[in-house]
Amino acid sequence: MIKSIFTLFISMLGTVVFFGVFMFIFANSTQMRCQQQSDKTFTCIIEKKLLGQFPTSRRTVTGVTAAQTVQDCDSDGCSYRSELQTVNGGSEPYDDVYTDRNIVNPITEKINKSIRQGDGPFSVNADIQWWLVIMLSAMALIGLFVELLMVFRAAYRWAVNRQW
Repeated sequence: MIKSIFTLFISMLGTVVFFGVFMFIFANSTQMRCQQQSDKTFTCIIEKKLLGQFPTSRRTVTGVTAAQTVQDCDSDGCSYRSELQTVNGGSEPYDDVYTDRNIVNPITEKINKSIRQGDGPFSVNADIQWWLVIMLSAMALIGLFVELLMVFRAAYRWAVNRQW
């Protein structure tokens, strides 16, 4: 009896960890601030914030000259992300997550427009995708509710079958 309840609580812990990992990976907003350098390139600071509030990572990309939309295709179709092109020929992703083209293209266009204008600092923000937060939260709550019902069922069976 105790073993089955313990197993269910471990399952509940797994649901919470699963929720936390996916929130950490996907529930981020991205903010990029770029400053023009003397050689007409830009130095950009890209910061990711969990739920748009809590900083999770920060990196600096130097020598930025342009941005491009990068495509990755497999058997499920194609996904896209915006990458910053640097003066030495390298590239750095604006956001690590690949997504739909209609989300990525406006970001790439805004970065390129700001670089072409070349009139000083600019920033680009990608807000959190709230539908994802709602979906993950609903999945976690449903999972925890079902697991909690199973704990109560096991406890009820134990209480009813006890010998006084």
